[in-house]
Amino acid sequence: MPLSPSSSRPVFDILRGWPRGGAVEDVFTPTGSVELEEGDLIEVLSTGLVNKVTLASGDTKLVYIVVEGNKSSDSYSGNYLGKVVAITGDYKVITTKYASGSYLPGLPVTVIGGKFSLLVKGEPIVGFVNAYDSVAGTLTVTVVN
Repeated sequence: MPLSPSSSRPVFDILRGWPRGGAVEDVFTPTGSVELEEGDLIEVLSTGLVNKVTLASGDTKLVYIVVEGNKSSDSYSGNYLGKVVAITGDYKVITTKYASGSYLPGLPVTVIGGKFSLLVKGEPIVGFVNAYDSVAGTLTVTVVN
């Protein structure tokens, strides 16, 4: 169920691909004292822990999106256990976790600072814009990992 407009949590919803479909779910432990919440885009570090991801030109990192975070306002169980649930694969999401920009349907997006972003310097494409609602402050993206 979508969040109410009065919610202080970020707007986030998986529209297609999870829990059934092209996405694959996994449970991770964040690095250090990093708090992750729904919609954050993360990578698995060489230590096996996860952190927000920034893609650069030539990167071949697998990007995950958090569906249950470890921040107490996001998930009490995730906070208690110090774990996050994240998915990767093919899915469609609506989110407020994106950098500012002129988003138009069909434009490719990458990930910078744990958020969707328009391509800047030849970063790898992780998905494409479906819709941008500047009034609601939401971006709909189809991810093709």
